[in-house]
Amino acid sequence: MNYVSAAEFQISCIPSKWAVCFYATTVVLIFYILITLHIYHQYHDNYLNTIFTPDLYQQINSRNHGYNLLIPHPSSSILFIIAHPDDEVLFFAPTLRYLKNTYEHLKKMPLFNQTFFQFQGYDNYNIYILCLTSGDYYGLGEIRKQELIASCQTLGIPSSRIVILNFADDPNVRYDSWHLYNTLQNYTDQFFTNNFHQRQINETYSQYIFTFDNYGVSGHLNHKSIFSGLRHFTEPHNFYNKSRMLFEIYTLQSINIIRKYLSIFDLPISYYSSRDSKNLIIISDLEQYTLSVRSFLNHVTQLRWFRYLYIVFSRYMCINIWSNYNTSINHRHKHKQFLFFNYTYESNVEL
Repeated sequence: MNYVSAAEFQISCIPSKWAVCFYATTVVLIFYILITLHIYHQYHDNYLNTIFTPDLYQQINSRNHGYNLLIPHPSSSILFIIAHPDDEVLFFAPTLRYLKNTYEHLKKMPLFNQTFFQFQGYDNYNIYILCLTSGDYYGLGEIRKQELIASCQTLGIPSSRIVILNFADDPNVRYDSWHLYNTLQNYTDQFFTNNFHQRQINETYSQYIFTFDNYGVSGHLNHKSIFSGLRHFTEPHNFYNKSRMLFEIYTLQSINIIRKYLSIFDLPISYYSSRDSKNLIIISDLEQYTLSVRSFLNHVTQLRWFRYLYIVFSRYMCINIWSNYNTSINHRHKHKQFLFFNYTYESNVEL
């Protein structure tokens, strides 16, 4: 019979370095997942409490849990500027669904009632989609137009609020910034001041533009061109457009490729890097994410294997972080902050 000495027994009980690494990694991953779930639940609890609390002014103007929320007044008009059909869901779906749900919550508040909404003619805010191209790079422009309309309808945006332009769909083309600015100026006039009554409303409540930042999420030149055109809106001599309409510009934060494909597990990084800044944080719940996937399935021409990987692993399908570029129109909020419906912060970031 072979006997094991006490020293040999003690040595055999010491785990190998690979076992230590495995256990340590497992503990770290579990801890990270728990943090992700905690932030996710705290965000949505805070969002619902903010919408339904009796004292909205105090709630929205305090930074509960560090979450930055945007709750536009029902009279606000909101324009999303995208470059291609499918951008609306691949990058902006969490925000579109967030605005849809926020509007539905506002309709249930005692401050407003169905008569108010019917009289004013509001429907899920006045959300518009301006798409610069038809997605005709492979000659499928007409099909992709219809796919965009079907996708937006799934997201709750009617076809009457979608405009598709004829800029070149080419990843190697960067649009002339002044030509794009003039084009955008004409359409912001159309969307934000479509009649005299709406013009009066716009003088009281903020209007919003949501689009790409200077990197365009993926570095696509068409995406980056939008930002270049919007820069001219913030220049001193252009600080009003033709209708003398004031609006806020929000740009979607670009991140590195590793974070881009962490899906919901990028949430702790996004939260802790943004909670002390002036950024807006929007996080989809499971129902909103599922609807976003259904929306993308309308883009039949884009259903390839790598797109399926994208909708599963992309952080932009469930998290949007927005930077606010108010620049020279920031002083407006010091005088025209209307009650509790505009939870925004002034930004000193330059374009």
